[in-house]
Amino acid sequence: MKHIGLLFILILVMSFSYGQKHTLELKLVTNNTYNNVLNAKSFIHQKIEDKDVSYELTAKGKLSFKVLEQTDSVYNLEAKYGSISLEIKGEQINFQADSQDTSSVNPFSTLLAKLIGQPFTVFMYKTGAIKEVKGTESLFANAFKDIEIPEDKKEQMLKQLNKNFGGEAVKNNIEIATNIFPGHQVAVQDKWTKSTFLSQLVPGSIQTIFQLTGVSDKEYIISGKAEVKAPDPDKYVTMNGMDYNYQLSGTFISEIKVDKETGWIKESKMEQTIGGKVFIRENSQMPGGMVIPMDFKTINIITN
Repeated sequence: MKHIGLLFILILVMSFSYGQKHTLELKLVTNNTYNNVLNAKSFIHQKIEDKDVSYELTAKGKLSFKVLEQTDSVYNLEAKYGSISLEIKGEQINFQADSQDTSSVNPFSTLLAKLIGQPFTVFMYKTGAIKEVKGTESLFANAFKDIEIPEDKKEQMLKQLNKNFGGEAVKNNIEIATNIFPGHQVAVQDKWTKSTFLSQLVPGSIQTIFQLTGVSDKEYIISGKAEVKAPDPDKYVTMNGMDYNYQLSGTFISEIKVDKETGWIKESKMEQTIGGKVFIRENSQMPGGMVIPMDFKTINIITN
């Protein structure tokens, strides 16, 4: 009888635990600073004119967010890069740039170094969705000062940077990691869907199904999964004067540990596996156009 009683109590405790509702959202404190440390690695394989081309891209960075104020459900955050490094390795390419390499004559390292510590503004909802990003355009303009590059080349690079790393692109890149909360109370094993915009490689919105898979005294554990595919098979994206059409699809999987007190990400691992073809429209640089089969795998790890 004693064992039956203990079993009954255990069942009651488990039932209460799984049925208990939790409020998953950001609970940031004004004047406090919250950090993200990113380590991303991509393995990319392409076939260009029947030749296999593979390369590896590594991106690392530190980004801090200081809470200036909170209005209703929106945080006004002062964001700053603490460090940025990029590395591309392949059979025909070996590129490196590091903001901390202050002794380098590499102009790309110099450019990255000028971005460090320069503030821009992020308006973030309690759900982790980004309302707006401001100030990135002046960030790049200031970074190009005193760098010896021909004016026409400088203007072209500025346009490309603002397009790929400007306010909207930064908004999407931050939001893909932070826009994870449901906006309502959930219990363990509950699921919810969030929409996130991918601005690179597979432009368009994806629907990620998140699930609260675990709760401890100090953290929430959330998993996410999405099927990724190009939403418009006829849409072209212009880059460097050429039109690209991405016929790519795959999966996006994430495992996230969230601080129970603040809602800030303690650790996040996101994995993309995508493949298909990229079509380049016929142009003056490429008469006849080109079709490039490609596949890639990206692993993003974020810690605080």
